[in-house]
Amino acid sequence: MQLTTTPHGGNLRQLAAQAGRPEEELLDFSASINPLGMPPAARQAIIDTIDRLGHYPDPLAGQLVAAIAEAYRVNPELLLAGNGSTELIYLALRVLKPRRVLLTAPGFGEYERAARLAGAEIKWLRLSRKKEFRIEPAPFIAAMADCDLALLCNPNNPTGHALSRDEVTTIADAAKSHRCHLLLDEAFADFCPEVSLLGHCHNTHLLILRSLTKFYALPGLRLGFLLLPRRLRAAFLANKEPWSVNTLAEAAAGAALTDEEFAHRSRRFMAEERPWLANELARHTGAKVYPATANYLLLETPQAPALLTGLLRQGIALRDCANFRGLNAHFLRTAVRSRRENQRLLAALAVIL
Repeated sequence: MQLTTTPHGGNLRQLAAQAGRPEEELLDFSASINPLGMPPAARQAIIDTIDRLGHYPDPLAGQLVAAIAEAYRVNPELLLAGNGSTELIYLALRVLKPRRVLLTAPGFGEYERAARLAGAEIKWLRLSRKKEFRIEPAPFIAAMADCDLALLCNPNNPTGHALSRDEVTTIADAAKSHRCHLLLDEAFADFCPEVSLLGHCHNTHLLILRSLTKFYALPGLRLGFLLLPRRLRAAFLANKEPWSVNTLAEAAAGAALTDEEFAHRSRRFMAEERPWLANELARHTGAKVYPATANYLLLETPQAPALLTGLLRQGIALRDCANFRGLNAHFLRTAVRSRRENQRLLAALAVIL
C-alpha cells in the first residue's frame, strides 16, 4: 500500500481510497475532534433551522457573535466570526500585510501558506527535539524583535505542548513593546482553558484566534472567531467576505456554547483518557509519546511508516506528520477518541507489532 501524505488530517475520502474500503468503515484518528461528538443542543438547532436555508445568513453572524461574547466574557464589538479559524488566519495576513513573520517549526502548515500568499518573509524559530519541541518564551521573544507579526499556537499543533497563561502574557507584552502583532491561535484551548488569554489580556497588538469545530465536533460546518484590538476592527471588516458563516453553522454553534455540562464532561473525559492512552501507546509500541494538553498526541518511532500503513489496512487512520516542517517520517499524531475506539487502536497495533 502506497500512502500519500495529506496536508491535513481528516481527509476521509483520500484515506478511504488508500485503505480500499468505504469512508463509513474508517476509524479516523487523523483529525483531532472531540470524541463525545457534537452537543445534542447543536444537533437539534441544525434540525430546527433547516427551513431558514431559503434566506441569506446574517453577513456578520450577529447572534453567534453575541453568544461567543457571553460564553467567553469578551466584548462583542471586538469579535469577528468566520468560516473556520483558517479563513481568519488568511484574513489577518491580508489585512496586517506584515513584512516579516515569525513562525515556529513544527507548527500548523497554513501559517506558512498564508504568509507566503501575503508576500511576507518568514523567519523560522526551530523548536528543539531535545527539549520536546517546547516553545520557550525567551527565545520566542528574542526572535520577534525584527518581525512585525508572530504566530503562536497554544497548545501547539502537532506537538501538543502548551505554554501557561503567564508565559503567553509575557510574550504578548513583549510583542507590544516590539510593535509586533501577535496572532495567538487557541484552536484547541477549549480543552485546557487554564492556558487561554481570552478575557484575561487586553493588548493593542494581540489578536486571539479560536476554533469552534474541534471542541464541539463540528468540523464540517467550519466555524471560528477572532478577538481583535479595537483599532483593527474596521480594517478587518473592510477586507472580510460577507456570509462566510452559514445559517446552520451559526445556529449550531450558538446552541453548543450554552451547553456548560457538555463542556465540563468533555474536559473531564479528556483529562482522564489522554494520559491513559499516552501510557498505553508507549507501552505497546515503545514510541516516544510527547507530553500534551489537548486532545491529540505526537508519537516518534522509526516504525511510524509501517504503523501508518498497517493500521490503514485495518481501517484505522492516523496523521502522518512527515509533511510538518521540523518533523520527519518517524513522527505521527493520533487523536484521543473514546475508550472503546482507543482500545481498538491498541488491538490493531498489537496485530502489527
